[in-house]
Amino acid sequence: AAHTYGETAIAVGEAVGEEADLRAGSQLLVRLSAFKQAASDKSRDDLNAALTKRTTFPGVDLITFFAADSVMHYDFDKGSWKKAAASAALGETLASQGGGAYLLPSFRFGLYKSVAAYLDQRKVEPYKQLMALQWRLREAINAAPSDEAAEDLVQLFWGVKAWAISLHTHLSNRQKLRAEDDEEIRSEALSKDSPADRIARLQGVHEPDDPCQTRIIFGRKPSY
Repeated sequence: AAHTYGETAIAVGEAVGEEADLRAGSQLLVRLSAFKQAASDKSRDDLNAALTKRTTFPGVDLITFFAADSVMHYDFDKGSWKKAAASAALGETLASQGGGAYLLPSFRFGLYKSVAAYLDQRKVEPYKQLMALQWRLREAINAAPSDEAAEDLVQLFWGVKAWAISLHTHLSNRQKLRAEDDEEIRSEALSKDSPADRIARLQGVHEPDDPCQTRIIFGRKPSY
């Protein structure tokens, strides 16, 4: 039904001189329905091409978001890490066009992009991207209007942190991450918290001369 609707919308749009961005949405719907009916490398590439064309127009909608998510997960399931990094980056671009309503999906696409890039390249840059993503998540958590509004961001934060730790361990064991470079990456990404911030209650605080432990702030019980 979606495929038929999309094809009809394309034909009608061409007949009445519909705007190019609306025709791109109809073409995307046709490609998405074909992919969902029979997922294959070809239908994946056709859908990805339609998505790429969609990025030339402003905004985002649920069909576009669903299509981007579908392509990325197909690439992950296939273990096609180079394609997965590219499709996640495309999804991140599209989600960023949706403004605040798509902030969390944009962060998720960023996580998948960095993970796929690391699995493809085994280099330091994806680790740097994850550390920067941690910082953006911390900003968003602190800026959330309430603890409840921050809950989904907090869950994603721990996922990003876990992947960053994994990549750090793998790079260090392979002797691909110099201590001084790691210190610079961490200082750039993680040095801007105030003890009053929500993220400080989440993680606790550390003083430079503290032993290897965390001191939790008990001024207010976290709800996460």
